[in-house]
Parts: sequence; C-alpha cells; structure tokens
Amino acid sequence: MLDISELPDLEIGLASETVDFDAAFRLVHDQYVWRGYTAPAPSGRRFSVHHALPTTKVFVARRGDAFIGTLTLVQDSLFALPLDELYREEVAGLRQQGRRISEVSALATAAASRRAGVAVLLHLMRMVVTYALKIGSVNDLCITVNPRHVEFYRTCLRFDVIGPERAYGKVNGAPAVLLRLDLDVARAVEAAVHRGEDSEPVHRFLFAADYQARVLSQLQSNLAAAHFRRAQFLEFFGDGVLLGNLSDDMRARLERFFAPVSIDRPCELTPADGCAWWGDAPPRTAATA
Repeated sequence: MLDISELPDLEIGLASETVDFDAAFRLVHDQYVWRGYTAPAPSGRRFSVHHALPTTKVFVARRGDAFIGTLTLVQDSLFALPLDELYREEVAGLRQQGRRISEVSALATAAASRRAGVAVLLHLMRMVVTYALKIGSVNDLCITVNPRHVEFYRTCLRFDVIGPERAYGKVNGAPAVLLRLDLDVARAVEAAVHRGEDSEPVHRFLFAADYQARVLSQLQSNLAAAHFRRAQFLEFFGDGVLLGNLSDDMRARLERFFAPVSIDRPCELTPADGCAWWGDAPPRTAATA
C-alpha cells in the first residue's frame, strides 16, 4: 500500500550551504554504489557539471541532523541535460516545440530510512512539482527511471512514457525508461483538487492549497541562495576533473561566473532566466557531444 502520510519531523528544502550539497552528493554516491549503479569514487561523492549551473536546484530531506533524501532539478541550458546522453532525439522533439524542460535526477534516499522511502520521495516530488509550477517557468519535467518504477510514476504522479527502455551507461548499464510530466496536466489536476473534484489521496497530497502554501514558503525561504557560490565551486570542481570534459567555451563561461568578483554577489538570476543567462537558446542537440 502506498504511504502518502505527512511526515511532520521531515524537513524538506533547497540546498544552499556546502554541508547541504556535500551531504546530498554523498548520499547519491552511497546509494548508487549500493545498487550497483557505479563503482566507489575516491571522493565519496557523485555529482555532475550541471550542479555548478545557477539554475540547477538540489532538494534535500532531513530528519534532525540526518540527511535522508535528495534529488536534483536540472534546467535545460547550453550544457543540455544529463538524459541527452541516452534520449537525445526524444528531448530534441520537445525543444523543437519551444518547450522549457527540466530533468529530475540524482534521486536517493538513505538506507536507514528505506521503510519511509516512498513517503520521502513523495515529499521531495511535491516540492519539485511546486517549484516547477510556481517558480521555475517549466513546461515539462523529465526523468529516467528503472522500468520497475514506471507504473508508480504513471499512476501516482501522472508521468507519461516518451522513451523506450534502454541500457544507461551512467548507471552501469542498468535499464532506464524516459518519462515526462506535462505541467499543463499537473495544473489540470491541481485545479480539480482545488475545486474539490479530485479527492485522490496522492493528488491532494501534491496539490492541496494548504500544502502548497507551506511548501512554497519553504522554497522561498532560501531561494536566492540556493545555487553554487565561489566557495562551493572551488570545493567541488577545484580539482578540474569534471571541467576537463567541457569545451573551452563552456569551461570559460563557468569560470567567469565564479571569478573572485562574484564571491559575495547575490544571485542576480531568476529561475526563468535559465538558458538566456548563457546568451543562447536551449540546444537542439547535446552541447557536450
């Protein structure tokens, strides 16, 4: 039976401090190693160059001092999306329609909280969907999932399958299926819940006005600081390993943004700036291919 209960002792929010990002990246690393998706890394962390982008948001779930869940929302940009590696043609079709896409990625829940894993996931997804609907100027949320989880996302969260099952090299060849949530569909469900016409428990959990107001308040509490600053850029990218895979132009763009002059600069971006901040439209093919 699906656990859609509220967890009053659970804190959900946006990562903004180094300790938050570090805990999230270590949690993803440990869970991916445990599932056989990756070999252990010397750093004990798993993250990508997309995490340096100011429009990428890392969501974390905590109980007390323990980080027990995380996922990352990557907005489309000149860096493309992580899923472009496997589903370039499918995503290109959405871009050609002028749709603004974000990818839900790097999802992990702690082993110690596995019994509450579905509830933690739903709390994280509620915050991500609220962010996408109310702040992020997004048309579609895309995610790659193991085939055994497809039915959960389809029936509970209204995702549709838009890409066939394939072996995903980024997770050691594990099978993946591409799903998409059209946020117009989410808005229709939201409106039905608000009118009292949809009493499906999971839909009320995601879209009830009182829940949304609380989640939106949590999001806005540190939204302006929820991106890498120079200290975090140096902490996670200072060894140059991930940046070495970028083109000279892409690396220069990141390095200019994180130049010393920006150490204490407040975030001048809005979530809608997205790709435009980089001076170009979203790519029609993967930028780093």
